[in-house]
Amino acid sequence: TSKRARLTTLEEMERGMAGIKDGVRAVMGNGSGLSVKGLIADAIETTRGFERAVEAVLGERLQYVLVENQADGLRAVEYLKTSSGGRGSFVPLKDVRLYEGSSSEAPSGARNLRDEVSVKDDYKGLIACLIGDALVVDDLAGALDIWRANGARKTIVTMDGEMVDPQGVITGGSSNGSEANILLKRREIKDLSSETASLETSFVSLAEGLKRLDAALEGLKVDIENYRKRLYSDDIEKANMEGELKRAGDELERLKEKAAEFSSELRSTEEALSSIGVKKAELLKEREELERGIASKELRIKELSEETLSLKQK
Repeated sequence: TSKRARLTTLEEMERGMAGIKDGVRAVMGNGSGLSVKGLIADAIETTRGFERAVEAVLGERLQYVLVENQADGLRAVEYLKTSSGGRGSFVPLKDVRLYEGSSSEAPSGARNLRDEVSVKDDYKGLIACLIGDALVVDDLAGALDIWRANGARKTIVTMDGEMVDPQGVITGGSSNGSEANILLKRREIKDLSSETASLETSFVSLAEGLKRLDAALEGLKVDIENYRKRLYSDDIEKANMEGELKRAGDELERLKEKAAEFSSELRSTEEALSSIGVKKAELLKEREELERGIASKELRIKELSEETLSLKQK
């Protein structure tokens, strides 16, 4: 919800062209009747993290309005004058003179800023001209070191948007919130759009999971109620069984007394059994001897049978 609210705010600011100069808004609005192709900012997209650097180098040029030719630019200026709509800058795409600057390799510790900007095909030459041969470095101290050794006198900008121009003028500090920050806001819109889409997908999945858990919870509540009923029934059964157990205990005491009476008889019976056991052992031994004799006789009978059969065959 937080990310969607922020995204909605940024999109409303984007539609309302918050931070854009009055003259640019007037020309870009539907009421002007002029044919425009967008802003410089509409034609580019930076590598993630390089938005501040590009905004520092291009500055207000991000709000330059792209028109077909100088005649369109002239009509736009006349419109602003007659409507008191403010001021604006207009880039006639067919008539603009482009100078892209040198394309030398960046010194150690720096990168060519133009390499961090992707541009729509129709505007590559124009954006290269506007960015020129600006270098981007990590921090202001590094920028000053390169400026002192920079014979080509290039603009040097840091990732945070601090800048040293070819003349050595240093620009930097904290933002007071008045800057347009067009590229940063668009990057945030793009990131938030992706994040909210991902979160919404996760939310739908979690909501479905929650629905399944709610259904399972209802089932568990029914189970709990059934268990409570069974527990009540078990409590009644337990009370009945405890009564039976008491009666069984009484019966056990009676049986113990009876067992004591049988104990004497059991001892005499055990003595008789012991005597029988001895006799049984003797009989078992005799039986084993007889069985061995029988086995020997049977073996002899088998041998004689085989011999008889052989004799009969002969």
